Amino acid sequence: MSLNNGQKHFLFLVNNYPPKTGGVENHVYNLAKSLVNLGQLCTVVTLSKEPSHSIEDGISVIRIKRGFGFGDVISFPTFLGFQKVNSIIEDLQPSVLSTHTRFFPMTWIGVFLGRKNRIPVVHTEHGSGFVRGVGFLVGLMSRAVDLTLGKYSLRNSTLVLAVSENVADFVYKLAKIQSEIFYNAVDLSTQEVSNQKLISSGNPRFVFVGRLVPGKGADKTLKAIALLKEDGFSPTLELLGDGSEMPNLQLLANKLGLTDEALFKGKVSQYEVMRTLSSSVYVNPTELSEGFQTTLLEAVAAGAQVVTYNAPGVAKLVSQGAPVRVVTSDSVDSLAKTLNDAVSHPLPKIQPSLLEFWSWEYRAKEYLQITDLPA
Repeated sequence: MSLNNGQKHFLFLVNNYPPKTGGVENHVYNLAKSLVNLGQLCTVVTLSKEPSHSIEDGISVIRIKRGFGFGDVISFPTFLGFQKVNSIIEDLQPSVLSTHTRFFPMTWIGVFLGRKNRIPVVHTEHGSGFVRGVGFLVGLMSRAVDLTLGKYSLRNSTLVLAVSENVADFVYKLAKIQSEIFYNAVDLSTQEVSNQKLISSGNPRFVFVGRLVPGKGADKTLKAIALLKEDGFSPTLELLGDGSEMPNLQLLANKLGLTDEALFKGKVSQYEVMRTLSSSVYVNPTELSEGFQTTLLEAVAAGAQVVTYNAPGVAKLVSQGAPVRVVTSDSVDSLAKTLNDAVSHPLPKIQPSLLEFWSWEYRAKEYLQITDLPA
């Protein structure tokens, strides 16, 4: 494929891609789309139940048949699918192979085929630790993968990027290599929310966004809201997202006397997420091994006050003057106190000029510079 002067062809090898939603999927889609907007060529090779080839937002998306796997998250291509990936790389001869997250089979394949074809592999790591919040057997298996194929992928990539300082620390802990920070971002053009209202100190609105699974902190959020209600507030808590814990969390809300206050909205559109976050208090007591939660950026962009555990990327946002408060301990009392502070004494919104740093346009330009690598 012929390239114009200065143009690069990026080939992303990923297990999952939209319409499947998730942090890594959104990262890859937004990065590829932003690179295309800058005049670059982008191809995504991913796994799917049905093979297809289409152009989506200017990105060439090749879906090859998915074979053996664990659920719909971790899966392998069929043998013919592997051969298809190899032939795609040999035919297209991209400038850069881009892989994401150490424990995905398409990452291992990308690193192997990149070395085989002498094409630079830029690996972006999204995890800040060993997998948490899973059963003992799954945790044991995932750690075994990290210590073998995960370590192999990190050590044999041309360059490793980390989406936060916490991720960079984990990369060094696991593979003893240095990585370069490449923060997550948001598409600012989609973050416009009109008719924003100020937070009411007497009737505050709190928002939880994310999967309703163990470790994400929805249970602690409910308990903290119950304490605020006992203190005389008339709070509303909107929970955006679904997951295996939803029935248990609904029972907990009823037990805590939050039948009317806790609103379980399930999975909603991106516009609805931004509208709900607008001038609310975003609650983020996650205890999982997050890389850099995009919702933190979305909340800041929407004008929300943010109350969070010390998650990856939080220190950077605080240093830039974003309205972010960090909970000092993992107790429910501490969470409730910090929520009270956010409602009673809202922090100023981040300066628009600083918000540009978190845009995908800015990040894509940065990626172009980072990936100016020899073969």
